Formats: sequence, structure tokens, C-alpha cells
Amino acid sequence: MLKFCSLSFVLIDAPKVNESFNFKASILPVDSIVGSSRTMAHTAHRRLLWTPQNPGRTETDRFIRFIAQRHGLLLKGYQELHAYSVDKRTASDFWVDLFLFMNLKSDVPPRIGYVANVSSLLFISLRVETPLSNNKQRDGSFFPPLEFFPEVRLNFAQNLLMGQEHDAIAIHTCNEGGINLADVTWGRLYALVEQAADAMVASGVHLGDRVAAVISNRLETVVLCLAALSIGALWSTSSPDMGEQGILDRLLQIRPKLVFGESAVLYNGKLRGLLLKHTGCATRLTETPEYQNYVVIPTEGFPVTQKPEAKLTSWSGFLGRGTGRRLTFAQLPFSHPGFIVYSSGTVSGAV
Repeated sequence: MLKFCSLSFVLIDAPKVNESFNFKASILPVDSIVGSSRTMAHTAHRRLLWTPQNPGRTETDRFIRFIAQRHGLLLKGYQELHAYSVDKRTASDFWVDLFLFMNLKSDVPPRIGYVANVSSLLFISLRVETPLSNNKQRDGSFFPPLEFFPEVRLNFAQNLLMGQEHDAIAIHTCNEGGINLADVTWGRLYALVEQAADAMVASGVHLGDRVAAVISNRLETVVLCLAALSIGALWSTSSPDMGEQGILDRLLQIRPKLVFGESAVLYNGKLRGLLLKHTGCATRLTETPEYQNYVVIPTEGFPVTQKPEAKLTSWSGFLGRGTGRRLTFAQLPFSHPGFIVYSSGTVSGAV
């Protein structure tokens, strides 16, 4: 079930990380983490499994120095960094630090890492006068789920695609067995995502719509995922080796506007046609009001026959809908959903 609600939040005052408090008191000794009893065999003879080749020059060390520059707080190694990340007085600051350290692109820099999820608190805390008057929402607990970075708007696809070197390699692609190896640059990936997003918008895909795929791990899978996310649509995939009913158990729940597939898939050294399965799924999806098209990417030797009655069309026909729209990125709340995944469905229907 898809849930859409408006966002409300309140900024809560908290101690700044450079205020005086006994930070070391919150650091758990190693023994309290792995077990204090020396009778346990695995703690009696601990040995070092791995150490960085260049201690002091790792990304973790860089992050620790970044925190020191921002707050004047010197963390002495990983254990103190971990304590800083979970202490209820500094955990929110940790997430802001990480956001800035990773140079994530957003409309404004975050000032607060998370706040209580007001909707969840209203649901489970009816006995309090206001959802934010209950101290439980300030104790660092992650239940009910917290609202991360409530002030910012950003886009996942934008953060992945923008600021990359045009000619640098983004993806190595190959078929099963490592054949037909090819390199895809960031520039080409951007152009392919732009083309796919153009055709999606021309096909009526908007913010919050579902775009699904019954497809293998291939270049078009990445392209279509990023195109959907750039619009603010939700992306969901199923493996092409699933049976028709198993696929429909998923698709009929989320009622996608577009579904993508391929006419054949290489598995265990053999090409296996999928058009009959796709046609069956497309026919059933015509019963849902949101459904617009089932787009099939051709595989050599397995041409795509369009099925107007099932709204099944070809890849070239889909891309031909483009109007030349430039790639833009919907600016969305950090908590905006991007993916729909499922249980295995081995005991009952997939959920």
C-alpha cells in the first residue's frame, strides 16, 4: 500500500556538540560490545583481522577531521566516532556532518539531522496532549521512524549524475559469461537518462507514479531507474525468470503506469524468449486504470511484435515519443520513496 501525507515538523533545541559534557562517558568499552565474559572463547583470543594500509588517511579519518573543523571536537578513532553518532545529544549533528561531508546536492544545507515523525507519534501516542510533548521522541529512539533532513529538498538521480567527469567511465556492461564488454561514460549515461525521462514524461509519468520493469541487469535497467527517479516516480523491478503469476502478484499491487521488459534473456548460455510472458502480463494490466504501456526492449533474434489491445509497444516506439525535453530533477523531501521492493512470496503472495 502506498502512503502519501503532508510533512510537518518542529525543530527541537539540543545541546551543541561543542558544549561541555562528558562525551567519553557515553563511549562503551570494547568488552561491553563483544561481551564482558572472558570465558567466551571468541573474546579470550581476539586477533586483528585487518588494518588499513594507510592509517590516518582513510575516509573515516577524513570524516573525523571534518567534524573537528566544524565543531572543535576531537574524536579519537572509530569508537568515539561511533559514540558521537548514537549519543542522543549529538546523533542529529552526526547526520548533518555526514550529509555535508559527502557533498550531497540539495536546495539548502541541512541544519538538523532528524526530527520525530509527527504522524507516527500522533498514531501511537494518543494519551499525550501534543505529539511533541512526549520526551520519548527526544531519547534517540528510532521508533517511531524518524524524519531525516526535514528541511532539505533533493533528488537521488541528480546526486548521482551531476558533477561527474563527462568522459570518465560510469558503468562497465557485459552479457552473461563476461562477453560483449562495453564501457559507458558519465556523459553517455546522462544523455540516455535524459532521453528516457523525456519519453516517460511524454507518456504521462508524473510525481508519485509507479514505473516497473521485468528485466535483467543491463544498461537500460540503470537508465530507466534513474529516469524514473529524476521525475519523482517510484521504481520497482521483478526478475524475468519469475513466472507470469508471480510477476502479476507484484505488479497488480502497485499498479504501474509503465512497465519495461526485454524480448529475450540470456540464461545459462541460452537465449529464452519472454514476449509471451510479457503479453500475458500486459493483458492483465489493462484492467488497472493507471496502466499506459508495456514497453519491450528487443533482443537480437527476438523481434518485438506490438500488441495494441494489451498496450504493448516497442522500445523504439517509446523513445520516439520524446519531445526534446531537457533533463530536470524534481526536488523532493529526503523521505520521498524511490523504490518498491517485495518479500519473496514463497509462502504466500508477494507483499
